Amino acid sequence: MPVYFRYVAGIVVDVSTLRTTINELIGQNMNIKHSILDAGYCSETNVKELQDSNISFIFRMPYNTLAKQIIAEYGKDLLSDQYSLKYGDRLLFMKEVQFTLYNVKCYLYITIDFDRMSSEQKAYALKKLANKEKRNPQKMANKEDFGYFILVSAEALERDNVMPLYYMRQTIEQIFDVLKNDTASLPLRTHTIKTFQGHLLISFIATLALITIKNKLQQVKHKKKQI
Repeated sequence: MPVYFRYVAGIVVDVSTLRTTINELIGQNMNIKHSILDAGYCSETNVKELQDSNISFIFRMPYNTLAKQIIAEYGKDLLSDQYSLKYGDRLLFMKEVQFTLYNVKCYLYITIDFDRMSSEQKAYALKKLANKEKRNPQKMANKEDFGYFILVSAEALERDNVMPLYYMRQTIEQIFDVLKNDTASLPLRTHTIKTFQGHLLISFIATLALITIKNKLQQVKHKKKQI
């Protein structure tokens, strides 16, 4: 259930908003134990502030120079059977590596999504074909360019628990979808800050009501199945 919201100007980058959010939640006497973050929040400041606040975390590392170096160093044997993992109908290969990120000890879960790797290789080849360009054989053979992602965790996790924990974000995204679409929070049709604030508050309350009703209906459905 959503318990809190605040609005941030569109010109403010996501990475700079975390500290204020944490402070406001603490000010509301909320005991924060864990955070699930998007790659946009990955920064030295945020990682250190989460550690200083004793808040555990998991987030996806942006596919930047550091990520490429980590994949090149640790990902060469990742397609071995010992790293294979089933998540839903997806075939993954995942390796845990202890790593010091921004002077903070973390655990990296270097992962290949096999289907994504294949689809990205196919997309690359089709793009080159459409543009009548020659494929780069070295790039096609270099699997580090396709299907990889890295999840960063403050705690050591069982491999089977890594994806379910991180993909709790999907539940959060579904709540945003209810807020944006079902309660019509977007597009904004307000002209003053006060009407904007009121519009968001009503949308937030309506979202809570819709989720509560949905949960109650699911409970009733579950009880009927048991009978």
